Amino acid sequence: MALKDGTILLSQKGMEICYQAEDKNIGDARVAFVLGHEMAHLGNDDFWHIGESLRVLVLEGVVELVEYPVSKPMPLSEINSGYGKPCRMFVSPSGVKTLVYEDFAVDVRDDLITGVILFEKGRS
Repeated sequence: MALKDGTILLSQKGMEICYQAEDKNIGDARVAFVLGHEMAHLGNDDFWHIGESLRVLVLEGVVELVEYPVSKPMPLSEINSGYGKPCRMFVSPSGVKTLVYEDFAVDVRDDLITGVILFEKGRS
């Protein structure tokens, strides 16, 4: 995540995902991609995720969950093609669907993804 002061935050889980391949060079390339992506946000002043709509759940000093709107609604078919079917689905009384995947969830209205919820599964 890129912050307005120029700081780029990388989570421990994100780093572990980048380096899950046995080849360290692949991990380095993945981290470089993530840093480049976040630097582009800095260069474009893309700080939509820092506004009032960002919600963070912190328990005992640990960030457990982050929820934010997407910058532009995305068709549900795009996430299904990349991640397959969700593990679970919940529907709110207002009709918003929340599709839960392995490490994240998305809010869906009218087959468009409108929000993202990030979490770490099985954290001890």
